[in-house]
Amino acid sequence: MPFLATLPRSVPGFRTLALATSLGWALSACAPLPQKEAVQKPAAEEQKEAVVSAEPQAKLPGQELTGATLYEMLLAEVALRRGQPAVALSAYADLAQSTKDPRIVRRAVELAALGRQTQLELELARLWVELEPESLRARQMLVAGLVGAGHIEDAEPHIAFLLDKDPGHVGVILMRVARSVLQDPRRKELAAMLDRLAAAHPDVPEAHFVRAYASLSGGNRSQALVEVEKARAQRPDWEPGALLQAQLLQETEGMPPALKFLQAFLQEYPASKDVRLQYARALASDKKLSEAREQFQILEANSPGNGDVTHALAVLAVQLGDLDEADKRFKTLLESGDGDANTLRLALGQIAESRKKPEEALKWYKAVTRGERYLDAHLKAAFILSQQDGTAAGLAYLKSLPVEGQSERVQVIIGQSQLLRAANRDKDAFLVLDKGLEAHPDQPDLLYESALLAERAGRFEVLEPRLRKLIKQKPQFAHAYNALGYSLADRGERLDEAESLIRKSLELAPDDPFILDSLGWVLYRKGQLEQARLTLEKALAARPDPEIAAHLGEVQWMEGKRDEATRTWQEAAKATPDNQPLQAIMKKFLGQSRP
Repeated sequence: MPFLATLPRSVPGFRTLALATSLGWALSACAPLPQKEAVQKPAAEEQKEAVVSAEPQAKLPGQELTGATLYEMLLAEVALRRGQPAVALSAYADLAQSTKDPRIVRRAVELAALGRQTQLELELARLWVELEPESLRARQMLVAGLVGAGHIEDAEPHIAFLLDKDPGHVGVILMRVARSVLQDPRRKELAAMLDRLAAAHPDVPEAHFVRAYASLSGGNRSQALVEVEKARAQRPDWEPGALLQAQLLQETEGMPPALKFLQAFLQEYPASKDVRLQYARALASDKKLSEAREQFQILEANSPGNGDVTHALAVLAVQLGDLDEADKRFKTLLESGDGDANTLRLALGQIAESRKKPEEALKWYKAVTRGERYLDAHLKAAFILSQQDGTAAGLAYLKSLPVEGQSERVQVIIGQSQLLRAANRDKDAFLVLDKGLEAHPDQPDLLYESALLAERAGRFEVLEPRLRKLIKQKPQFAHAYNALGYSLADRGERLDEAESLIRKSLELAPDDPFILDSLGWVLYRKGQLEQARLTLEKALAARPDPEIAAHLGEVQWMEGKRDEATRTWQEAAKATPDNQPLQAIMKKFLGQSRP
């Protein structure tokens, strides 16, 4: 997983205009190998980039090139020009074996690499090294062949040869080897080899960087930090070294030391774009959104027209509530063709909705064409129409949508049900889902949605069988266990079973705030007030949801902490004054429905 993840060009989901679900900001598990010095390429391209010093003169075989040999070579080259590389490779491979001429063998190896014929490339490269053991190019191609075939450990003596004979390219070679090792599923086993190769070159900063990676692969972060500090002592302005050091600081000491380090590095080397980009992302991950925006603005000033930076600033503007700025930037991306047009239209529609401009939102949603965002946008359009012209208008719009396949049909059915629920027509909403299940009896989404509606209607004889059927179909679906467990807990029935179901759900989705809410509620029902309160406090801290606040306040009230309970409810009511479950709780305990 790269430490410096590429900024996404789309806004996944974008259902709540939430930054955290739109960009991958966090410092991730692995720092990047530098791109300029260590670009990983297929063997077919690797052979084009000889990182070798002066080659020794080829030792030619005793036999002369005969007319027949030259003629076959000519035919092979003609085949290559005519777009028949397989014919050319076959001819050169035969000639390589029959002539043992290193010039012909080299040509055969190159053709095998271009054709991605890994096994043949490896056989021919072995022959070339046998014929010219001092050739750096032959060794390089053999290493590429061994790596391509997944035999990295067999390449070690040949890599060591290259490092010894080509001192001018030690750093480049080590970084390429490290990249190959990190992409290999056996990277932990190969880490010792990587460390041995790098240890022989203590004066090369890349060697310490590679040794840091080897230590990381073995789980030794403290030693990795020692090595990366050695690399930076030799090359203090090296951005990959700084990024890896920041990652290690974040993993061992937490985000604040990592941010402090990145800030200090940028003060000394302000032109470091990669480090500034990571610093901006880390600030956003740490919820320092205004500071993150400042850093992205610096990047924008230094690289005007960068779509990734514009996108980041657009999403930050959304998160900071600057919807005018977000609107302008998403429109810029759309006009420049930088990013997925449908995703940008969906984002613009949601911004317009948030700005209380339903007509503009409707225009953007209707402009979304077929693709990943198609139904998301048109379902939103249907909701706007239902608000403007009544539920019938929204339902008619959904009915008119051209859909393809079961998945889209199911989404439309669920959309129809949600429109009816929004109009407080729960019975009709349930009937729509029930009818959908007649056509798709095992469809998981329909089972789940209909079970939730059955609970609202008090039809528990329907809820439990459908959720159990869903659990049997999808045993890893955490929210099915949670829904059943919460339903039992809320009714005060089979509380031990309810707790068991909810804990199973939590195993599948650790720290999910809504599942934590369910766990807190069942603990409350079982009379475990302190544990219930602690669990609900954790849930509310993770997600300031009014219904979680309603539950927490009730537990606090029953503990005798009535002032705390009142504060919990009133703070939630300020943010969501129309939430019915919260208002019902406040009316029950406070005799009022407003703060």
